[in-house]
Amino acid sequence: MPTKTTHTSFRLSTLSIAIASILGAGSANVSAACPEEMGANGTYTATADCAGNDFAVRINNVAADTLTVDNNVTLAGNGLTGQADYGAVAFGTAGSGAPLPEYDSSLVSLINNGDILGEATNGVTGVGINLWGDFKSDGTILKTHIQELTNNGRISGEHGILMINAATIGTLRNNAGATIYGSTNGILASYGYSSAGIGTLINDGSISGGGNAITVAQSGGGSVTFDEIVNNGSIGKASDGTTYGISTASNGTITTLTNTGSIHGSQHGINNQGTITTINNYGTITGTNGKGIFNKGTITTLVNGQTNALQYNSNAPQKYYTYFSDSSTYGKVHFGLIDYTLDTYGLRIADGENWVDGTYEAVIDSGGALTINNFEPISGVTYRLVDRNGDGLIWDLVIGEVSESRVYDSTKSLRNTPAGPAAQVIDGDSTLLSHFANLTTEKQLSDAATQVLPLLTGATPQVIVNAMGNTNRVVRARQAVNRGMNSGDTLMTEKHVWAKIYGTQHNQDDRDNVTGYDGHSKGMVFGLDGDLNNGTQLGAAFAYGNTNVTSNTNLNSAEIDSYQLVGYGSYDVNDRMEVSAQADLGMSKTDGERTMVSPVTGKAHADYDSTSVHLGAGIVRDFDLSARTEIAPTARIDYTRVDSDSYTETGSTAVNPFLNRVESTTVEALELGLGAELDHQISDNTRLEADLAVAYDTINEASTITSSFVGGGASFTTTGIKPDPWITRAGLGFTTSLQGGAEISARYDAETRSDFLDQTASLEVRQAF
Repeated sequence: MPTKTTHTSFRLSTLSIAIASILGAGSANVSAACPEEMGANGTYTATADCAGNDFAVRINNVAADTLTVDNNVTLAGNGLTGQADYGAVAFGTAGSGAPLPEYDSSLVSLINNGDILGEATNGVTGVGINLWGDFKSDGTILKTHIQELTNNGRISGEHGILMINAATIGTLRNNAGATIYGSTNGILASYGYSSAGIGTLINDGSISGGGNAITVAQSGGGSVTFDEIVNNGSIGKASDGTTYGISTASNGTITTLTNTGSIHGSQHGINNQGTITTINNYGTITGTNGKGIFNKGTITTLVNGQTNALQYNSNAPQKYYTYFSDSSTYGKVHFGLIDYTLDTYGLRIADGENWVDGTYEAVIDSGGALTINNFEPISGVTYRLVDRNGDGLIWDLVIGEVSESRVYDSTKSLRNTPAGPAAQVIDGDSTLLSHFANLTTEKQLSDAATQVLPLLTGATPQVIVNAMGNTNRVVRARQAVNRGMNSGDTLMTEKHVWAKIYGTQHNQDDRDNVTGYDGHSKGMVFGLDGDLNNGTQLGAAFAYGNTNVTSNTNLNSAEIDSYQLVGYGSYDVNDRMEVSAQADLGMSKTDGERTMVSPVTGKAHADYDSTSVHLGAGIVRDFDLSARTEIAPTARIDYTRVDSDSYTETGSTAVNPFLNRVESTTVEALELGLGAELDHQISDNTRLEADLAVAYDTINEASTITSSFVGGGASFTTTGIKPDPWITRAGLGFTTSLQGGAEISARYDAETRSDFLDQTASLEVRQAF
């Protein structure tokens, strides 16, 4: 829609035209050409019939929002003055003698519940809706545009909808029971000085014309493009004398045409002189005296499920597919009288159906010899075309073998081990398998099997373990500060309250054909500690963390809120050696979303709780390197356990077969570690802290999740990433003492395994009391 500009025209918040009032006659931007005064009350909903010369309603030189024609209301206009903008609803200049426009004319929405009629007067017929791009005073073209046009009634005239020059419609919906009719064209998007077209045309009603139902360009001028036509109703009627259901000139393009209804013309259903990228015909395309499709241009792909043979003539499509609406109902095509060459032949089948071996007669017959260069393979299905009489005229399809393990075989071939168990369940259940039938390649089958696995391929418990690790490192760093060299005169016999905030970046690469994830955590920890008696320190802390992760495929995501209670303490064995301990209890809440684009389309939602426990102990021994520097070798043991509740995913009916019922799971880790900590007193009030450690996870098991599909089949186990058992940790921090017993510490910490990296930045404030 045009950008608002500061000039004498203005943007209307609402333009709702229903019968009784279309807008006051005093408006210079939206004109009502009715013989009576329309809507002086300023409302924009018409409640009585309106007829005018040239137009009933016009949008001129302004960006308006919504035009509504109420039920049982008629807007009528004619072409009496022969102006370019004639029509019941017209976009453009005000008529003869009017100044040239300076701005685009557009509507956000036009909703017709009544009749928009271009009437005949003195032999001149108006159009229903006229979008005619004008020229600006400097000679440049201006746009006319409707963002969304919804027809629930009738639009008719010489052309039901006329689009000239830079005229566009974003989405046109012709709903069930609605009609678009033109004595010449139902819809004409024609030649001109600039491109025109429609983004998406969805027809559930009727579009027809005395000439063509839909004309996509006429020879000469600018290009015309329809990005998508979806026909579930009728395009072209024999009773209306429609010549072509859809006609495309050399400068016209249709990107995708999907037909589940009927497309008909007295000559051809589709007369293509331009370019059609894809035709998906699941309905009928017919011509009374000609062909269903007459192609003098280019059709790249034709998928055909028409059971009474589609009559096709002239240039062959580059790719032709026989479509099965069920296991025994399939499309047939008759190519015309000349010899044909198909570059590629293949098969397609409807969702919810399965391939069945057998012979399917006369899928293709031809008036001339047919040559086929390539056959598109289908993973797990073998087929061939048989030239019935050896003359290339009649071809029978033979499906020789349908593998009973086509999904599993694809995952095995591509080493997609996580999806293998689920694939075996899918292969063994005909209902689940039917959703995979229209997938043809190993990669499509394997990728689809991956998409139906539980959230993050079972990695969520490991993410919780990592999130717990953030808190554990915070507390360990806190204990190191308690033990560290004094900053100034602050003595460790005091009690302290402290708080730390942190942010962590998580990066888990794909590993062993299991999809990884990226994410981030943020959180805060509050604690209180102090000396119990000489040589013994105790403390407690509460931690909250929020973690967001997204799979490397961007199809899975999870948000995890974690809460932990931590108790910690240490005991000085002597003035150089200390032992420490830590115990944590935690709870986490996971909200996850799993996006599927194949074999079904939609989202699955997961919502469940987890509990966690951590126990750790360590020993450290200090050595002086100088008067200001000491090093402390360390040894640690840490045990972590996360128990996640069972849950059942929720989602729409479309994804229901592949929602997961997930059983409760447990993940454990037992780490043995060695390291060293370095403290260096930079000044009386500031010190540098660095540490380096290595640990080995003696359990080191991949997380496994057992689940079953809501749609049926046995349970299966999904094995997630098995992390490398060796862990390296490093950290660097600064601590500064302030007046009044306060300290501020800033740290950077990193934890790495093979294919995994966590990086954390934190800031702590401590106050003695």
